[in-house]
Order: sequence, then structure tokens, then C-alpha cells
Amino acid sequence: TTHTDFLMVEKKRGISVKGASVQLDYEGMRLFLLDLPGHIDFISEVERGLQVLDVAILMVSAVDGVTPQTEFLFQALKKARVQIILFVNKIDQIGSDYKRVASEIREKLSNNVVVFSEISNENTRECKTRLKDCFQQSEKEYIWESIAACRDEWMEKFFEGTTPECNELESYIQETIRKQEMFPILAGSALMGKGVSDLLSFIQKYASACEIEDTLSGIVYRITHDKLMGKIAYVRLYGGKLVNRVSIGEDKIVQIRQYNGDRFIDIGCMEAGDSAALCGLSNAYVGMPIGKLPAGFSNVKLAQPLLRSKVLLEKKEDIALAMSVFQELTEEDPLLSMEYE
Repeated sequence: TTHTDFLMVEKKRGISVKGASVQLDYEGMRLFLLDLPGHIDFISEVERGLQVLDVAILMVSAVDGVTPQTEFLFQALKKARVQIILFVNKIDQIGSDYKRVASEIREKLSNNVVVFSEISNENTRECKTRLKDCFQQSEKEYIWESIAACRDEWMEKFFEGTTPECNELESYIQETIRKQEMFPILAGSALMGKGVSDLLSFIQKYASACEIEDTLSGIVYRITHDKLMGKIAYVRLYGGKLVNRVSIGEDKIVQIRQYNGDRFIDIGCMEAGDSAALCGLSNAYVGMPIGKLPAGFSNVKLAQPLLRSKVLLEKKEDIALAMSVFQELTEEDPLLSMEYE
């Protein structure tokens, strides 16, 4: 029933195969959510998504703990300089062990983590979560002690017995998350809807949005195809504004779509900070800049193709159709390179 897993194979297997996007508003905060697969076989989807993320929510199972794939994704996110929030999911399930998993995260991923979620009734559907609060003295002391370890000057203040004001401590949290000096741990059960509002509140309070550029600046991070409109280019815009009928190179935008899973509306316009899908850009490709590349753009490579397959057609007259289909596949996933012999 999820909005972002709408392909038949995703419904059948209960996993994400393709990246999908939705837009939502939470208490005045506008979010563009990109749901990316966690399975190693679909790492190319993650590779393309990394180019446009401000914040990554890295999911860790409260039952299975930190897997090799978790470690791989964590290092990839660090390399891409993306803000990382760790979310320990499935605390309602039998076998869940939040404390053990938090220790695993500290041991295998980073020692600079701060546990922000307190939970109760673990292993049951009555599980509950609560965010630690800088305005409660005991929790403020715990957060300050954990944050102080990130900087020598803060550690000196800590040992001197100096405690920052709550607002100052909150700005420290924002800064350390933005600079990947600290990685917060939250918990919940996505299935039961527990901890989700805490996560959204935490993002709203502590995560930083992208910096807005003065001139037109964006990047195509995904390509799909539509039977009516042809090639669809998914764009993250960091500066400027795009509207229908505007020319991009030799092409002209004929529609600007805002997707919610497999459904969309034509919004006709997108501004800096937005993510949307452009129709009409027949020459678009993954990684293509719109205007100039955004400042600090990082193109992290995660996968290297290792297999080579030969396709032999039963009917030679099908060659033109086969080539067009393979061309679409390689445009959608550049790791699939095609050669004709």
C-alpha cells in the first residue's frame, strides 16, 4: 500500500527496486522525499539519488542491526557529504534490541553518535518513542557531553563545567550534523507509525536545506520514459526558476510534473530548492547540468558493472525495436552500457 513502491515487482517482493519521490508538507516545512532501495542489487539507484540529497535517513533494523550494506551506504553518504540521520526501525518486532543496535552503530559506523530517542514497550505494538529535550536538565547534560566530544574547544568547556544555553546547544547540534561531525540516532516503527513525527520534528529543527544559488543551477539525477511524453528528466534545482515552454539547449520544456509515487500533477513552474520532472528534454541524460552545476557538487560512484551479456534476436526484423528498448534502458541506468556487434 506504500506510495513509493508501486511497481508490480515491488508489491510482490515487498522491497524497493526503483527510486521514487513524493512531496509533503509538515508544519510549514516542505519536504521532497526520495525513497531509494536498500538492496545491493539496486545500488545504481542510490548512486543517482546521492547527487541531490540534503539529508539522508539511513534505516537500520532493530532486529538485524548493522549489516555490511548499512556500513557501505554509511560510508557512501559520508563521501557524498550528505547529512545523515540514523533511524532504528522495527522496535515493535520480537527480537528488537535498541540498545544493542545503538552500540553496534557506535562500534561499526562512528563513535560520534548521539541517541536522541527514548523508547518504551519495546518488542510490542504498544511501543512508544520520545525525543530527548535540550530544555530538560538531565537530557541537556547528556547531549552536551556527547556533542562536546566533537570539538576540542567544546571539550575544554565541558571539563571546565561550562554548559551552553539551550539555544546555543541546539545550534551546536545543527552544525555538527551539517558537517558530519555527529550522527543522531532516532528510533521507531514505520509500520506502526511510531517515531515518525519525532523524526519529522527532528529534521525540521536540526537539518539544513541546500543553499540557494543566484543563477540557474540544477542537475538531472534520473531519467524515465512515458508512452505519451517520451523521456522524463527528474531535476533538482538549486538556483533560478524554470517554467513551461522555456528552452534548455535545443529542447523546450513542455510540462513540469510533481510526482507523488506513480501519480503526478502539472505544476508548470519550479523554483530553487524544488525537485520535479521535466518533459520535452529529448537530449537529457543522468548527470546533465541545468544551467551551471551546483556549488560543491559531488558525483560519488558506488558500483562498477562486472557482467557482460549477449542478446540474440529470434527475428532479425525486430532489431530496430530491440535497439530502441535497450537505448531507453541505458538512458535510465547509465551503468547498463550497450554495444552493437
